[in-house]
Amino acid sequence: MSEKVEELTRVYTVPLRVAFEAPRYRRAKVAIRLIRDFATRHMKASEVKIEEDVNKLVWARGIRNPPCQPRSYNRIHRRLAEKLVSR
Repeated sequence: MSEKVEELTRVYTVPLRVAFEAPRYRRAKVAIRLIRDFATRHMKASEVKIEEDVNKLVWARGIRNPPCQPRSYNRIHRRLAEKLVSR
């Protein structure tokens, strides 16, 4: 069987204001969790991996002060199994 990989890319602005309701010493951790939940909900993906660039963007100003509305480039890779039909 040959497999095709379908890639879908979308750009979202993720609202992270809820992260600022958390205690100061947990804000970046909460922001990462919110990004993961947002991507799961909007991209309808079962498994979400946060890229290193997004992680560095959130943690750049420390654990106490993550960005409020980062832009996120979400990509989905779906593997489509193609059945071989003999004639």
